Amino acid sequence: MVWGARARSLGSLALAALLLGCQAPPTNGAPQPTPTGASSLSTAPVAFVLANPSGLVALDASGGVAKRFDIPAGSFPSGPAIHPDGRQLAFALTRIGAGGFGSDIVLLDLGGGGSRTILTHEQDNVFYAGPVFDPSGRYLYFGRRAGVVQNGASVTDDGLERLDLQSNVRTRIVQDAADATLSPDGRTLVFAHLVKGQVDTLWTANA
Repeated sequence: MVWGARARSLGSLALAALLLGCQAPPTNGAPQPTPTGASSLSTAPVAFVLANPSGLVALDASGGVAKRFDIPAGSFPSGPAIHPDGRQLAFALTRIGAGGFGSDIVLLDLGGGGSRTILTHEQDNVFYAGPVFDPSGRYLYFGRRAGVVQNGASVTDDGLERLDLQSNVRTRIVQDAADATLSPDGRTLVFAHLVKGQVDTLWTANA
């Protein structure tokens, strides 16, 4: 691995926590709500997607609003990534679920065909974030942060993982890492290296 320029500090989840503070967790086994109510405003291809507390806004290449997607009340979307085929979107959704407070990764059909949660936080204080598709669209890279207790102290377990969208096999690629991006050829990951949960420098690794 080699290091580069100093990375920016990791974003805070405080806003998401405030949004979720008043929501009661669903009954165990209840299906998790996912984005609904797509509003199509243009037939132009989606070039960029904005995530905000009110939902997802898809823009065309000229910056015009092409579609809007509502999200469940009390949840907070972030890190939208468009699939190479331009027809799907992956993003993180922070909410209170059956496993407690955390973030999931949701796959959304930009054509209005619905959505599904492909990664669900399995316990309280587990956060999936920053999804990135490889150029083939088969693999999805993402960050995972879990709050754990180690030697009596609260620490975080951070890492970058890869999900094979065909076989559903998950692989941890790098430990102590977050905020990844992928080179255009899909062979190299650039990410923020973490020391005790805090950003250190930029590193690279084989994807």
